[in-house]
Amino acid sequence: MVVAGKNAAYGTAEQNVPVKGNLMVIQTLPRTLGTNESVELPVTLFNGRDKAQTVTVDITAEGAIKTSASQKIDVPAMADKTITFRLDTAMQGMARVTVRASAASGETAAASVTEIDVLPRGTMTATARRFTLARAQPSAITCESRRKRIEVDER
Repeated sequence: MVVAGKNAAYGTAEQNVPVKGNLMVIQTLPRTLGTNESVELPVTLFNGRDKAQTVTVDITAEGAIKTSASQKIDVPAMADKTITFRLDTAMQGMARVTVRASAASGETAAASVTEIDVLPRGTMTATARRFTLARAQPSAITCESRRKRIEVDER
């Protein structure tokens, strides 16, 4: 919409403009991910051409998520298709997920880059156990929640 004015006279004009490309890609990630989580990442491809396209979709992730995968999909003319990729988080930090789509004809390509935080989930837990160490005797304590073994040798 455009509004113009001159010498106390005003006018407007309006026209619809389609916003589309020959090939568009959108990945849908949540705002954050948790450590040691697995997520199915939906990737939607939009074909803005009047003919079907065979599209190769490549995904790479760096940082707190490390992955690399590829899929081929046929997208009908003037339609969209959604595919999914599995992402596994291993550590906390920032991750950068890049999705690249390219048509088999080589005429069209699209990309989408998203940065996402990988954060620890839940609250910290602590395990307590009361015990008495015998004087001058070596002892071993095992923490069941993390399978850690602590040896105490006090003399």
